[in-house]
Amino acid sequence: MNTSGVREIGDMHDELTSVLKMCSSVKLEQQSKAPKQQPTEKPTKGAIDDTSFRMKSPQSPMSLLGMSHALLNEKSKISRAASCPSASTLKKERSVKFSKDVIIREHNITLGDQPWRGGPPVTLSWEQLNTCLIDLDEFENVRAGCRRTEPDLRIGGKERRNLLKTMAGFSDSDLLKAQRIKTHLRSDGRRRNLSGRRRSPPPAL
Repeated sequence: MNTSGVREIGDMHDELTSVLKMCSSVKLEQQSKAPKQQPTEKPTKGAIDDTSFRMKSPQSPMSLLGMSHALLNEKSKISRAASCPSASTLKKERSVKFSKDVIIREHNITLGDQPWRGGPPVTLSWEQLNTCLIDLDEFENVRAGCRRTEPDLRIGGKERRNLLKTMAGFSDSDLLKAQRIKTHLRSDGRRRNLSGRRRSPPPAL
């Protein structure tokens, strides 16, 4: 709670204390000036009892004291709510925005280390060829109706060999060494799965 909230609560408490003192003095004056009540006759049957129409006496100091405590509690709740961030503010801070553009980066291919079944393994290299920026809606419209399935994404052994030789410039000896490493990794992985031994180092190239 900040200093201004504490100052406001202190001023409010002083005002309520002065009001309680005034109410107590007024009640004492009314009791001293009020005439003695004379015994009233018992109302007859069918007569209207006027006690329900009498004005109620002012609230007692105890009830006003309880009211002051309730007001102070409400004031403290309001000050705490003002000092704490609301849920909407936290929600706005945690919101995430995405750009409407799609960045497409093209990379060259190189020899990988994945244990493919046939042919040399292929992976993307760190060499970046081209970069293009396309609007998201335009990108979705262009590739709508031409999405490739999982079989379309697979590349055969012969096609991988041709891509590595033509696009990446690898020789036949490079491809043969990569196949040797691949075969060693596959066989070593099978032995590890059967016996639980640690992986042995690949053969030297």
